[in-house]
Amino acid sequence: MPLQHVQHVIEGELFTHYFLCNYRPKSQGSDSLSKSLIRFKSAWPIDVAAWVECSVSELKQVVEPGSLILRALQSDESMVKRTNTGLDKLGCALAEALQGRYNPSTLQKVRETKPLKALNGAARAEELRDVYECCSLSEDVRSIVILDDICTTGTTIRSIIDSVRRQFAFSTITIYTLAFTGYDENLNSTVQLNGSEYHWEPKEGWVVEEDHIFYMALGSLKRQIEANFCA
Repeated sequence: MPLQHVQHVIEGELFTHYFLCNYRPKSQGSDSLSKSLIRFKSAWPIDVAAWVECSVSELKQVVEPGSLILRALQSDESMVKRTNTGLDKLGCALAEALQGRYNPSTLQKVRETKPLKALNGAARAEELRDVYECCSLSEDVRSIVILDDICTTGTTIRSIIDSVRRQFAFSTITIYTLAFTGYDENLNSTVQLNGSEYHWEPKEGWVVEEDHIFYMALGSLKRQIEANFCA
């Protein structure tokens, strides 16, 4: 499946934001893909592995090799506390695929912040106003990728870009999130996520490619058994 994308205008500059699918909040009737995104945030191994693999497979086709890769900080972080989150695994895998550098410590916050999910758009903007800081680096950086898991209002991305742009005035900045929040009841009904090792089946969830033949054979066997009972 090709990456979906939208454009954000921030301080008069146009930025491309890539994502794989849409996210539906639980309050709106969360679908199976949205539930898998929550498991990614909670670092469930198969969900992390599958989202990372599918993301890297698509991103390496559109992101410049040698890019610097950063991630959004969690609400209880003023600097990177954990390096084993789903986003960290994605950052490391993407850096390896692009022969780039994953350096999340480049981004910091002046303080920890409130969890954003309980705040409306205006409150989110106020909570994140001037909260991000970007450290300078000794080398030139041509391309930067900013990672986050789910984009809702875009407030976090805007705050990060404001800080990054102050240090890297001429770098190309690309935004990537696994999902973009939407509320259409038909969200993700036709989404196809495929990597070399994982693909998404709406009824089964993430399927390891070498196991797919097993699932097909199992289904065929079950149908034969059911036919025998009905004979």
